[in-house]
Amino acid sequence: GRGISGIPMTRFILILSHVTTKIVQTFGYAYAGSALTTE
Repeated sequence: GRGISGIPMTRFILILSHVTTKIVQTFGYAYAGSALTTE
């Protein structure tokens, strides 16, 4: 299949989902931490 800049689509989706999860976790912990400290 056609890839993006040499990266297979399936691998691209896997990396994208992994990165998204990490970002969500990071922002989630930061938001929870700030919410707890400001309470």
